[in-house]
Amino acid sequence: MKIINYKRLIKKLLIALPLIAICTSIIGSCECDLVSTRIFSCQCFNGHIDEMDPRVIFQNNGDTLFGFKGVASYSTGSVLLPSDNKTIATTVKEDYALNGIQGLWDSYAAKRYVFTYNSKDYVASIDSRTPANEQMKGDIMVIDADPVNGIAWIRVGGSWANFNIRLNEDNCSRLCDTLELYQLSDTNYSNINSRALKWGETLPNSRSYSLDSTHIRIFDAQTRNFATNIVEIPSSIFTQLTAANNTHYVDIQVRKGEIYYYVAKNGIAFALFITDVYDGSLPPNKEGISFKYAALRGRDKTSCPTP
Repeated sequence: MKIINYKRLIKKLLIALPLIAICTSIIGSCECDLVSTRIFSCQCFNGHIDEMDPRVIFQNNGDTLFGFKGVASYSTGSVLLPSDNKTIATTVKEDYALNGIQGLWDSYAAKRYVFTYNSKDYVASIDSRTPANEQMKGDIMVIDADPVNGIAWIRVGGSWANFNIRLNEDNCSRLCDTLELYQLSDTNYSNINSRALKWGETLPNSRSYSLDSTHIRIFDAQTRNFATNIVEIPSSIFTQLTAANNTHYVDIQVRKGEIYYYVAKNGIAFALFITDVYDGSLPPNKEGISFKYAALRGRDKTSCPTP
């Protein structure tokens, strides 16, 4: 018959009881339906960009050519979004358009072919005054602004999706509150990144095109100036020009008051809120868009709900 040593048993119980109490406390604190909460740190910034207008005109005195200057509404900027949520966006120059004829000669997507007409050499080129999406230095440029209807066509270098949410107040706090509620309550947020399309192509509010015969320009092969006389392009050159160019352009229509999802060229996701499609109040009355933006960053925290 085994004899129980009560003194030793009591000693073991005295050691075990505090440990049992601690374990019970830990287990009891987690006896709840766990809730996943989004910790969203929203920092909102303002930006604006004028409609791109790289046109240049001759600056001359009689027959003496001094050079080129931009038209009154000249603008070649695009917006480059930051790589962190503490830095503001910057305006970068799509500077291929800054230097008049030389700028066009060196412009993006130029396909050049030399031919002879009336014993003189010419160069036929097909190009655009604005860079294609893949050639942009920045993230966003304005191609066409329509202040009357509150819409604009923009071109982006990253990926785009429609949030399908509107805001009727130009207010950073309201924007952040709206974004936080959307992230917490809308199941679509979890897959919006996968719905973002490169350049926004094929979205209902997008348009796309490639360069055609309307973008053909004729230069004097020696001076590189525009040909001022009538020059006939050989049919073989015309065919080569239109067939050689495969550069693709995609534009997106945005509306004042709407919020959009954009993954920048640096890989950071942003919410873009179009606050205005403006018409400048002073000559030359430059048109463009104003917007607010916030980096969409955060992490999931799992915890018990507050009693």
